[in-house]
Amino acid sequence: MDSNADCADFADCNSSLLEVCSQLKHDKKFLEEENASLHNYLLMADDFIKEYSAKEYSMSQKLSSLSEAVVERDKLLEFVEKENLSRAAMQRLIDEQKYHNQQLEAKLAVTGDIEAVLNDKILKLEKELMKRDGQVKELFEIVRDYEVC
Repeated sequence: MDSNADCADFADCNSSLLEVCSQLKHDKKFLEEENASLHNYLLMADDFIKEYSAKEYSMSQKLSSLSEAVVERDKLLEFVEKENLSRAAMQRLIDEQKYHNQQLEAKLAVTGDIEAVLNDKILKLEKELMKRDGQVKELFEIVRDYEVC
């Protein structure tokens, strides 16, 4: 009877081993599928990383170009600011010159009026001198006539 019990134990053991084996095969298949799935995810992640790296490089190039453009823009803004300051300084000088010219024109007008008044006085004085010169000549003639007599 022992041999029947051994056989039954062996059959139970064999059945348990077959179940374990079947479970291990099932687990192996599941792990292989999981491994394949993870491998696909890994490939997709690798593709994503490559794509992201390419985009990052492209963005880096664009950022570099943009930085250069910003530097150029800043230089142009600085140049424009200097030009505007220069233009403002020139405009101030022009305005000062206009004001100075207006003052000179006003002085010239006053000087012209003074010159006209002085010329008029000179003419009057010249007439007066001629008149007196004539009177002096008459007096000299009278004195000479008187001396001759």
